[in-house]
Amino acid sequence: MALTDEAIDKIKDMIISGRVRPGRSCPGRLTCRRAGLSRNSLREAVKALSLINVLDVRQGDGTYATSLAPSCSWRR
Repeated sequence: MALTDEAIDKIKDMIISGRVRPGRSCPGRLTCRRAGLSRNSLREAVKALSLINVLDVRQGDGTYATSLAPSCSWRR
């Protein structure tokens, strides 16, 4: 399994377990480092999860969980 896939799974687990709730800020880098995520794999995982709207990245404010239900802007 690629490191990015592992990071995605760990972030999803944080949301499923309730450690990160929809609408709340995601834990900082220190928490992710404790979970064994490298900076690069974390960055790529956040980028991938933000593309499917599981995470909302607000520059200068933080990263927030939306839900585990992926959405596409072209679906109605």
